[in-house]
Amino acid sequence: MNRANSTILVTTLGVLILSIVLFSIGMTSLIFIDHQHLVISYFYILAFFMPVCFVGLPHYLAQKYKLYSRYKEVTFSTRVAAILLLLLFVGNAMFIKGNEFWHQMIVASCEEYLFRYVLYRMLRKNFSKFHSILFCSLAFGILLHLNYNLWDNLLIRTPVGVLLGYIATHLGLHYSIAAHWLINLLAALF
Repeated sequence: MNRANSTILVTTLGVLILSIVLFSIGMTSLIFIDHQHLVISYFYILAFFMPVCFVGLPHYLAQKYKLYSRYKEVTFSTRVAAILLLLLFVGNAMFIKGNEFWHQMIVASCEEYLFRYVLYRMLRKNFSKFHSILFCSLAFGILLHLNYNLWDNLLIRTPVGVLLGYIATHLGLHYSIAAHWLINLLAALF
């Protein structure tokens, strides 16, 4: 591996670790919340820290230091995203009946933006589409989900990350967000 590839790998890993650590620090504010208000406080704290740490900060750093590749393989359509939101809302209300709809929207949107847009575009500066998706999927499956069993991460979350990476690069970020959101809604039931 040449120096440029090593540098972009370390930089990408650094942005990811910074995002995860800052988010974790932000979420520790929950220890100061009265247990009667924990659920609503969790939602508001999640709604603040996840976009800041997983979207705003990484995107800012990538733009400021010109870390993005020139490839724009991951697209986003607000119109299609709104339609998917409506379909997921109706599907959840009629069939899934999950009570974490908005929580999972925030989680899926922010994680997809971080892994399938920011980190993917940083890696694409020096790596192929396949290798960029693979690295992002390993980071998603293993580093982001450290609180789960390693084998579950390797055998379930990493392949899901590959699938979401494929969806993002071939159909658009809006579809990978919707797929991730649906997976999280279904997983929350079990």
